[in-house]
Amino acid sequence: MLLLAFPQGTEQLFLYTREPDPEGALLALADGIVRSPNSQLLSDAVLVARTDPFPMLGALGRLANANLIRLLGLAEQLDFTLSASRYIDWQEVESSVARLGERLVSRFGSAEVRDFRYDAIPRGGYIVLGLLSYVLGLSLPQLTGRRDPAAPVVVVDDCSLTGLRFREYLSEHNGGRFIFSPLFAHPDLCSAIESSEPRVVACLPADYLRDWAPQRYGERYAAWRRRWESLGANRPYWQGRTDHISFPWSEPQTRAWNPETGEIEPGWEFLPAHLCLKHRHTPRTDGVPPPQLVSPGPGPIRPADRVLWARFDDAYIVALMPAIPHRGGRSPQPETTPEPTPCLRLEGTAADMWDALLERGTVEGATATLADVYDVDLPTLRRDLANFVTTLQNDGILSGA
Repeated sequence: MLLLAFPQGTEQLFLYTREPDPEGALLALADGIVRSPNSQLLSDAVLVARTDPFPMLGALGRLANANLIRLLGLAEQLDFTLSASRYIDWQEVESSVARLGERLVSRFGSAEVRDFRYDAIPRGGYIVLGLLSYVLGLSLPQLTGRRDPAAPVVVVDDCSLTGLRFREYLSEHNGGRFIFSPLFAHPDLCSAIESSEPRVVACLPADYLRDWAPQRYGERYAAWRRRWESLGANRPYWQGRTDHISFPWSEPQTRAWNPETGEIEPGWEFLPAHLCLKHRHTPRTDGVPPPQLVSPGPGPIRPADRVLWARFDDAYIVALMPAIPHRGGRSPQPETTPEPTPCLRLEGTAADMWDALLERGTVEGATATLADVYDVDLPTLRRDLANFVTTLQNDGILSGA
């Protein structure tokens, strides 16, 4: 199935991966996907990237319907993330931490801030708290809890998308008063936490996130909201589709609805490893094939523009992808069962013919290559190869003469 394509330009791909060329950008993105906790879904498939005539990324293999649905979620998440991504580099992190310190002092006063105790939500919160301790000149007793036990605790995190990690923190700390200060959060989430938790004095982030859900879901937005609200006690304080924010140390985990199981599951993570400390130290899942980069060859006979192919189980899987819309024009379809893209399986002689055609680009050149492998007379070999080409051209798989 097709995961994403860029027929109208690659600016968003380059911006997200910080890679200067389509090949490097697609491979960095694919490498991030195979390091995701969800990557076991690809144990019976392979990620394949093509850059000519425009960048495409797909998954080809033996995909059960349940896995197709979850990969459809990956495609939707990729589409959204690349259009609403915010990568906060170290310079921006320092600026945001400074703003967080200023907001705390402005809201509570410098004397009170010096009397607060401070804690962090693991693991990104520890990085933010370390920086904040220098901005505010915090003392060791403030960071180790040896300050006045009646003083409010400022709980720091790098971001908060739903508030669930903060809720877990509160459940583990009985009594006391708290100020929740993530670097980034949506204002409606902050209001929901303040109104739901009597022990929370304030929810005070450094910067606010945007919510793209109304625009993203359109007429289906109300139904989407009702589905999350139906979770009862397990529902988040607030649910939206905020900017996909990430940091040099991690990519915050998202959650996704699986219509097949009716359950909430972890979303995909795919920030390139060179931008993310967590992903650099996350090995690829055992049994998941490495991504493949394919080239259509010199031509004039070459795979058609919407064709993806990959080497899989000593054969080739070849697929003609459906018509590719302009990026950003797709609407998410979490309630829809995906239709698998019909695939050809080329093995044995057919796989060798495919290899030779991609390498040489003409029937004559491919015939010469195959003549060194097969003990068959040239007229027969040329005729069989020409019939192979004609069949694939009629199916829309090959183009050129």
